[in-house]
Amino acid sequence: MEPAGLPEFLTYFNKDGHLRTAPNAGGRFLQRPLPSPYRRGFTNSLYQVVRTTNYNGILLPLEALYLTFWVKAAARSSNDLWVHHRFRVRPTNFFVPQETIAIPPPLPGPTVVTEARFLEHTNTPKNLFYYMRTNRFLTLAEARRLPVFAQTTTPPPLQPSGPRFLTPRDTFLLLLIVFSAFAFFAYRRRPPPPNGDVDSHPKTT
Repeated sequence: MEPAGLPEFLTYFNKDGHLRTAPNAGGRFLQRPLPSPYRRGFTNSLYQVVRTTNYNGILLPLEALYLTFWVKAAARSSNDLWVHHRFRVRPTNFFVPQETIAIPPPLPGPTVVTEARFLEHTNTPKNLFYYMRTNRFLTLAEARRLPVFAQTTTPPPLQPSGPRFLTPRDTFLLLLIVFSAFAFFAYRRRPPPPNGDVDSHPKTT
């Protein structure tokens, strides 16, 4: 796998096959055909890196050549070109820009924002509310000035999460249930009369 970096070889191709002349009296450019070997186009410039250096895993050019070509009057092929300019490029310094991250980031366009920063605010706690923005989030001071901020209700206080103790009423009901169950089982387990008959209707004298 090759390291990342800038291109090391580029060619630019003129595929028009025509030469555009200077504008005439009417201000229009004229197109004149090139000689026959160049009717289908030709390579008009070339960029080639000669030396490179590795900077933090990125290949950067130390020296490069840039050549421009033009057509010849009597050429046999489109590769028969005249070297018009020759440039030798040597960079003197490199600058690697540091990408900055904006917090909060800018909004990409019309966006519905859910505001939840006031849920646990000490002085003015508020429930969630919404607002529309197109470029950035509002600051706390700007959010307080919104009409929807004044219309938003205060969230209910949180209930304590500790152990819950029985009230006197709960204690009375619990004891009543326990004694009723004890009396019911005691009645079911009482011994039968000596003669073996169950007297469900005792007589009174």
